[in-house]
Amino acid sequence: RPSASPSLVGDAPHRLPHDGSHLSARRLQRWSRFHQYRPLDGCAGGARDSPGRQDPRDERAPGVVCTERTLRLLTADSRSHSCYHELRLTRTLCFVAAFLLSSFLDAACDYRSISSAPFRSTAHEVVIDGEQLWVADSYGLVLYDRATEPPTAVSSVRLPGSTTDLVATGGFAYAASGSVLHVISSAGRHLVISSSLDLGATIHNVVYLAPRLYAATSSGVTALSLSSSGSPVLETTLATSSGSALSLATRGNFIYVADGDSTIEVISNGSLPESVGVFPSLPRSLTVSAAGERLFVSNGSQTEVFGEGSSAPLKVGTIPFGTTSVIELSGSAVYTAGADRRVRAIDLSTPDRPVLLFESELPASGGTVNRVEGIAASEGILYAAAGDLGLITFDARRFVEPFPVRHEGIGSFRSATAIGSRLFLAPAAGGLESYNVSENGVLQGIHEWNAGDVTTLHDAAANPARILTSSRAQLTLWDASPAAPIAISTALLGDTIRSAVLSGSIAHVVLSNGLVWRVDLSTNAGTSSNVPAGVSPSLIARGGSAIGLVALGEDGTTTVQIFSAGHLSATPQVAVFEGLATSGIAISPGGGLVAAVTFRGISIADFNASPAVSVLAGSARGPARDLAIEGNDLLILYANELDVWDLEARTLRSRIPLPAFGTTMATSGGFAFISGDQGVTVVNYAGSSRLPQRLASSGTNAFHRKLIVLPERMYLLGGSVVERRPIQWNGLSGNATKISVELSTIDITAMGSTLFTLTVDGKVSARDLSGTEIAGFQMVEGTDAVALSLTEIAGALHLSLSRGCLSGACEKKTLVLQFNGSSITQSSVYGGALVDAELDGERAFVLVEGPDEIRVLDVRDALRPALLDSRASEGNPVAISYGNSIIYTLGRRLYAYAEAGIAKVGELLDDYVAEPTGALAYTDQSLEIVGSCSIIAGRTFSPQVFTIRAPAEWDREESPQMPSAAREVIAVGERVYFLTGHSLEIWTTEPAPSRRRPAG
Repeated sequence: RPSASPSLVGDAPHRLPHDGSHLSARRLQRWSRFHQYRPLDGCAGGARDSPGRQDPRDERAPGVVCTERTLRLLTADSRSHSCYHELRLTRTLCFVAAFLLSSFLDAACDYRSISSAPFRSTAHEVVIDGEQLWVADSYGLVLYDRATEPPTAVSSVRLPGSTTDLVATGGFAYAASGSVLHVISSAGRHLVISSSLDLGATIHNVVYLAPRLYAATSSGVTALSLSSSGSPVLETTLATSSGSALSLATRGNFIYVADGDSTIEVISNGSLPESVGVFPSLPRSLTVSAAGERLFVSNGSQTEVFGEGSSAPLKVGTIPFGTTSVIELSGSAVYTAGADRRVRAIDLSTPDRPVLLFESELPASGGTVNRVEGIAASEGILYAAAGDLGLITFDARRFVEPFPVRHEGIGSFRSATAIGSRLFLAPAAGGLESYNVSENGVLQGIHEWNAGDVTTLHDAAANPARILTSSRAQLTLWDASPAAPIAISTALLGDTIRSAVLSGSIAHVVLSNGLVWRVDLSTNAGTSSNVPAGVSPSLIARGGSAIGLVALGEDGTTTVQIFSAGHLSATPQVAVFEGLATSGIAISPGGGLVAAVTFRGISIADFNASPAVSVLAGSARGPARDLAIEGNDLLILYANELDVWDLEARTLRSRIPLPAFGTTMATSGGFAFISGDQGVTVVNYAGSSRLPQRLASSGTNAFHRKLIVLPERMYLLGGSVVERRPIQWNGLSGNATKISVELSTIDITAMGSTLFTLTVDGKVSARDLSGTEIAGFQMVEGTDAVALSLTEIAGALHLSLSRGCLSGACEKKTLVLQFNGSSITQSSVYGGALVDAELDGERAFVLVEGPDEIRVLDVRDALRPALLDSRASEGNPVAISYGNSIIYTLGRRLYAYAEAGIAKVGELLDDYVAEPTGALAYTDQSLEIVGSCSIIAGRTFSPQVFTIRAPAEWDREESPQMPSAAREVIAVGERVYFLTGHSLEIWTTEPAPSRRRPAG
């Protein structure tokens, strides 16, 4: 913190502070250069003026008195006494000067905003209105150019309060910030706030249904008509059963309201809006959305789908996840967004069995808003308002029917096989299931039958339709022609069946003991015989008539024997792969190609080439789950992706993300059927449709949590980066230089051109302007010690820490460190952890905890501060400031103490109440005393400004509103710097520069 400003009168009565609280020294010197200026008798010595010279008003109030030829300026000195200062002027100038000085004094705490620099965009809603793309991004409203990919921001407008919702119509955007609805018009790319209307209650959602706007507020649903200028006019407010409204949706001429209880209320948009019905839904319904002819009601964890009906629509299905926004994709398909950072597309052709078409989970941002709150789509481009990730854009122009991926969460399956357009599944619980597959990949006509405790589907044949299954040591052949397959042959083998293939009615089986058996299943009771093999195989595979035996060697290699005609008594072709092919192999129908996945990637054995075995370039990416060859396509199943390779070109054709983990795969007719614990996914890998592709983001966010301001530069800490910004001649910040620091950095401070960083384990680093570490200090206080903060006071570093707090013997203390330019060393230590401090000349006023005290320190020897006075703090304070011989602390309330003896002289403000938006924490409270003004941040959304009349008499003043919650305030000279959750704000009391018309 900067030192307190000098007293207006007393030790240096000829100098006035230029902190904006009174007439600045610069202006007063300009006056006194041409006019006689002197203090009245008795002022210089600090004595109270004689009664005959007193201003008739309260002596504590600054003011002016204009006599016949004298202008008197009344001010308060550091002892709360009053003194006059005179300017000897002509009669005319006296009254002019009186007017000017009165204006200056009245504006003592009249702050205005001179800069607002956003560094974070929290996108809450996105709306398309014709060619305009609007985003409500908490800081304000942003207009994007949709012609670029991704869209680029072309204009923005800052709005007071956190902007959380918007609707656009008729060339206007209506943005909700707190309880105010702002109307924004655009003239080309220039945004203008046309008007604002305070609804008197927090606005949660806004929708448009001609000819009205409807706002869901904490007091119900407010209906507003629109004037010819686009300005909203309040019509009426309709109550809800819970008293508030959280979300609105429109369908037809009706508005549907989610208000947090177990019902949805219906409002008719007639000549006068009126409630016309209510219908039950999920307990604690939070959002309601409309897409096409359907309504979607969500409680955050699941969503109910409603169909026909106006005042009492019919429930038609349930989606097993929450939604915050739903929009129509095509036909029965919709896009959805939810609070779990996922954007999805769902097919609701069968509403009680929704099919997942697309899912993209966005990464965590590092901020505090990690969810998708709104989506919009136009001309095949999908836009997502993704919280602290900002605006996310997907290219979905090739995402058309038949869709490339269809996932149904219809159970847990261990294996699958397919014959033509029929899919067979083995549920983990036993039995078998079959589905017909449409030409678009839609699963139809489920049939279940009791097949005992079937555990594995091994193989299938088309002519005649047969499927081969096993359960432990029992092998079964099924006639798959009827809807419910019929067991036609079984055989019991001597050990558990590990792997099996089918050729006509002959099965070849590999058992867990490594033996190979040939089983003739042409009769009801199959007959089996052992087949000698040159290796001890782990599994067996088939490609057309070719059969392969796979042996995983102890030397880390995989040996494959290929019998091209399917006769295991013939001489095989042999390929050896480097690495273990634990996911099996894939064989081309003629046996000419064999593919395997090992640690080296995808290995191909081509028995018609030399060398026989090669590895596909760029294919090493971890273990695979399954693989298959279909024509010229090689399909590799990974945990949540399917890769499709062109075998002829030996290149990757496509990589298809899967919405669920898969374990096994079957292929047929250009489809891959992937089964696992989360259901079955049908991939139309041969089709032309493609999943939406996320485009690169057009910008990045910063998440600053600490601000340091010096006369020439400032520092902002956020994550593993510190931004250094020069302070220009006008007090504004220049371009940022980014300095990389440890991710565990918890605090920063600065002296001169040196930045100091502190990590949680107690490492202090000194860095030059380039960010290079030039000195370091490591706290050594035991394994359970935790660093808390780092503060610079009078040229010394105060490192606060705690230790033993997890074991119950909690100790807090502060190390005083010296930096000499090349090293950091410890000079002294004192009890308690420093919470906040204010320097005033040779004294420091500090707050500590453990013990909780206010202390006054003599810092003439900054490395060994001496205790001058102390007292117990009260109200759990987190900030301290000093001015006019009064110490102020801020916590549960504001407390005032006389400097002498730290005696309590007053208590101000109501008890602390958490800020309603949740953007501020108790520890965000910050306090600055600037002359006769005080500024409090972190207690309310916008800072509070007061004029100090007496230690316990503060008058609230009007002040600029913030676009984001302010949580730190630092005053330097005539300027005040605020760190908000989204921006750096700068205020001043200097008058705005006059605008002069050019001569001529």
